[in-house]
This record gives sequence, structure tokens and C-alpha cells, in this order.
Amino acid sequence: KNMNTSLNKFPKWVRPSYVLSFGYCTADAAWAGYRTLNTRGEDDSSSAQRRREAMVATCDTLLWQSFASVLIPGAMINVIVKGSRYVTKKFLRPSNLGLRMWLPTVVGLGSIPFIVHPIDHFVDMVMNRTVRICHDLSSLHKDDK
Repeated sequence: KNMNTSLNKFPKWVRPSYVLSFGYCTADAAWAGYRTLNTRGEDDSSSAQRRREAMVATCDTLLWQSFASVLIPGAMINVIVKGSRYVTKKFLRPSNLGLRMWLPTVVGLGSIPFIVHPIDHFVDMVMNRTVRICHDLSSLHKDDK
């Protein structure tokens, strides 16, 4: 019940935008897996090895896209809009209703070009130090099982 109440505070277009965003993440991940599976390297690796590499590429892309394209930017823009809303309520007169209503949205949208690259680099760094290390270790020790 509490979750429904908090979700109802979002404008009607927010939920569909997240559905669309996660749809993009899924499609990009599927495309990465498909490309990896159908790329013939010089080493002519076995089909089992190519399937494994395709699964890793799919999962890696899905995880990266989910964090770098949807979750972290969504959270950051939400904080920026809330902060802008606080500032506009505090410093603009109530008679400036249009400005008080739209300025936070404009500031949030305007922040997107400035947050993209830092978020991408952050997600790369975190994944390189966590899940991508696990993948590299598992590929190095595949015969140990």
C-alpha cells in the first residue's frame, strides 16, 4: 500500500518512460548477445564458448545500461528537480506560478548533458572492479571445476 501511494505521486508519463527505457536496455543487451554469438573470430571458438561469451555480453550490457541509462540518471535528475523545486519555492513569489512549476523540470532536463559522461565513467569503474572481475576470474579458472 505504501509503495502504491508513493508511485501515485509521479506524473502519468514517468512510468511509461521507465518501461520504454528498460525496453531499450533489454533490446540493446539482446543485440550485444546476438552480435557476440554470430561473430566468428579468428580462433574459431566452439559454439559452447560463443554461447557463453554471448551470455556474458548480454548480461554485462543489460547491467550497464540499467544503471548508466536508467537507474542512476533517473535518481540524479529526481534529486536535481527536487532541489530546484525547493529553491524556486523559497526564492520566487507565489505569483510566478508558471515559472515555479516549469523551472525545476527545465533544470532537470538541462542537467542531462552534464551528468551523462560522469555516470557512464562511474558505472564502468564500478563494474570493472566488481562483476567484470568475476567474469575474468571465471574464464581463467574454467578448468578448475
